[in-house]
Amino acid sequence: AFKLTIKAKSAGTLSLTVNEQKFIASGAVRIGNKKPRTETLTLTPTPKKAKTYRGTLEVKCSAFKLSWVNIVDIEDYLKSVVPSEISTRAPKAAVEAQAIAARTYAIRNIDRHLKKTSYNLCDTVHCQAYFGISKEDKKHNEAIKATEGKILVFNDFPANTVYHSNCGGYIISSQAAWGGMPVPYLIGHYDGIKGKKSFCEY
Repeated sequence: AFKLTIKAKSAGTLSLTVNEQKFIASGAVRIGNKKPRTETLTLTPTPKKAKTYRGTLEVKCSAFKLSWVNIVDIEDYLKSVVPSEISTRAPKAAVEAQAIAARTYAIRNIDRHLKKTSYNLCDTVHCQAYFGISKEDKKHNEAIKATEGKILVFNDFPANTVYHSNCGGYIISSQAAWGGMPVPYLIGHYDGIKGKKSFCEY
């Protein structure tokens, strides 16, 4: 283990301190391990609480500010996304369905931010909530493993698997939400099985 401190020195330049040794770097710096599926990295943005992530961190300096990107395998990415988006109280099948929906959404929108930034997806609900290892748990990890690599496809293209945190028990159609042409699988309907409580209650 080692302590790494990174500061914005000037536009496009980073000041790095590894333990007691200091370095200057231009452009981006990648911090990672040879085994991204098993190793982890901890980020501590002073004075905020530390966050731990899988994969590699890429740090850049732009306009005297630091920005970082987590480069991570999609299955490891889902280990944080799925529990951030569906409760542990949900049935096993629902968690597996959420894993497939989240994987499909990530693949369909993989370049959502790339035209204006250096990353593919953000970590907020604008894309999908992602908080690193702190959100992982056994139940969700098992659902991700059980559905590994599976996505939903419509007309030979990843489906638009938009979802929500709460619909109040009824889902409106894509036309009602955003206009445009109707989407056969995004129709308005009761969010559950007739005669039973809605899925949103989970």
